[in-house]
Amino acid sequence: MEQIKQDSLQNKIIRNFFEATVFMKGAAGILEIAMGSLFLFLNKETIDNVFIFLTNLPIVSYSQHLTNYLERQADVAQDSQYFLASYFLFYGLLNIFLVVCLLKDKLWAYPTSIVFFSAFNLYLLYRFLLYRSGTTLFFVIFDIFFIILIWREYWQLQQKKTVSTI
Repeated sequence: MEQIKQDSLQNKIIRNFFEATVFMKGAAGILEIAMGSLFLFLNKETIDNVFIFLTNLPIVSYSQHLTNYLERQADVAQDSQYFLASYFLFYGLLNIFLVVCLLKDKLWAYPTSIVFFSAFNLYLLYRFLLYRSGTTLFFVIFDIFFIILIWREYWQLQQKKTVSTI
């Protein structure tokens, strides 16, 4: 009996952690849509000015590495403005759609999310290997963790479904 209570508590904690992670992913989706919209509607000069402003912040100016990174990002942003806009808008919209479906416990959303986030995670891993960005590595690790949580929740829902049909 004590083991059942402990398992139930553990499942509840993991479910709460899953939901918190899904909400964080949804917040990231909103930010991605905002970034995509900015890249879509701002001209290249404004984007360049934003990066110049960021590199002149006191906390950034103390780090030559961070300043160089932001300057490289400004060049990339200018060269691929519409690609970045499309990427962020598409990824953000799909991210939010899947997050809503996961929160509603739509069974099809779990394997779909695993495939979608795994595919994008492979792309992020490729970008990490190309540029060795610590930020990219953080998102790769976060997404791997998120995929594991999605898989676990899907497995739990499948178990409940199996038990309820017996």
